[in-house]
Amino acid sequence: MKKKSNLKLALFALALFTAKVSYADEVKIPQCVSAKGKSVEFQAVDEPFLKVIGIKLAASLIGHYETPVVVLDIQNLQKLPIEFQQYVVYHECAHHQIPGHVDGRAEQLSLKKKNIAREAEADCLAVKNLVDDLNYGEKEMKIITQTLGEQLGASSNRKNSRGERIRKGQFKLYELVEVRNEKLMNCYKKAKSSSQK
Repeated sequence: MKKKSNLKLALFALALFTAKVSYADEVKIPQCVSAKGKSVEFQAVDEPFLKVIGIKLAASLIGHYETPVVVLDIQNLQKLPIEFQQYVVYHECAHHQIPGHVDGRAEQLSLKKKNIAREAEADCLAVKNLVDDLNYGEKEMKIITQTLGEQLGASSNRKNSRGERIRKGQFKLYELVEVRNEKLMNCYKKAKSSSQK
């Protein structure tokens, strides 16, 4: 129940304190249209807003008047490689483009099968669009997968043995990130081969 009231408070704060994104020239904000045919708004928010709803860098939400919105923590995103920033923007757009992904609730990445499947779908569409729009290649994909691992807390676990990760409770997250990165690369290969036809 508290999570729901936090989300209402966060959405109220979003309405009061967000600004349309005027983002670094290097990051391309795509013309993003939702599955319902509405233009997606990209809005900059402060880190505390995202912490209230339990999200780290960005979220896809339904705002006032059923407006599809992507909120971005620009301050923290800009600390990351430009290729990863671009991936986050396209990934959040993809959540709005795929029917049934965004229902008004911001959801944390969790180990629930439904969320894993949604993230994989959004990853694939984002990668396809990055290849088509920005000609992303293996170099960019390597930066994305490495940064994704770091952001999800799995990269530092790599130096530990499998047994150590299991004992420390890190194995599930590490495996999730490894599988997600493998799927991302498979999506990339598929998108690259279809773009060359």
